[in-house]
Amino acid sequence: RTQLLYVTGKNAAVSLTVSPVGDTLEPGPDGRGHTESFEELSRIPAYTPTTTLTAYEPVSGDDVWQQVLPAATPIGASGNLATAGDLVFQGTDDGRFYAFDATTGEQLFTHEAQRPIRSSPLTYEVNGRQYVAVIATNTVLAFALP
Repeated sequence: RTQLLYVTGKNAAVSLTVSPVGDTLEPGPDGRGHTESFEELSRIPAYTPTTTLTAYEPVSGDDVWQQVLPAATPIGASGNLATAGDLVFQGTDDGRFYAFDATTGEQLFTHEAQRPIRSSPLTYEVNGRQYVAVIATNTVLAFALP
């Protein structure tokens, strides 16, 4: 409806040194990818991690609005959810769940969970009422929309 594209970004600094292993990297034995090939992985503490939610006009590529949100760690963030009611929802790994006006970026709602949110929100309808839900570690948070 807004003709905007909403993109979640994670801003953090990491220094990574990979051990040479020939022509390929071997996956680690526990399914965590290629971490066994890392010689050194250092978080750069001087750089405070943040999560961004940015609305782009896709034809021109212009930023229409951006929210910079706190982050607890430099690892990945959850995705966002845009609704036909012109709301954009975003969770963060510090446990906050936000709702923004999809056109202006104005913050309309925030909820502070007791656990990190690293899942993307989803929406569903029950008896004509729309809900938005998101997982905060081992807890499902569900909110009814007005």
